Amino acid sequence: MNTKYLLLALSLSCVVGCGPVYKTFYDMTPPSSPSGRRCLIHCDENKRRCVQEEKYLYQRCEERVARQESDCERNKIYEYRGHHKSPKCVANCYCYTDSCDEPDYESCDEDYRHCYESCGGTIRSYTKCVQFCDQERY
Repeated sequence: MNTKYLLLALSLSCVVGCGPVYKTFYDMTPPSSPSGRRCLIHCDENKRRCVQEEKYLYQRCEERVARQESDCERNKIYEYRGHHKSPKCVANCYCYTDSCDEPDYESCDEDYRHCYESCGGTIRSYTKCVQFCDQERY
């Protein structure tokens, strides 16, 4: 009986709490001067380096987590019972491993937009509903 009420409460919370999802888009106009356009090359290079660094950090984190999982599996102690039975873990059976956050490309994009504007480019931002738009409240 309690399970029924819990499922009902979870369903209602999603209906009430799941509203439209908005995303910000950017229209970018490059600088009109040749020096401004050359300046953008610097912005592009910085963004590329930033994205590479984020990928590298994520890859290193994934490798560290894989080592943690491997070390944990090696430390488990099993007891073997009978010829046809599966081994049973008797010590160090539960592992905790870290998780890795996805790369933060948004910070790279934000830095790029600042650089773009400092080179003389203009940016117009606008927000648009991208999901559950029929649930917009007025």
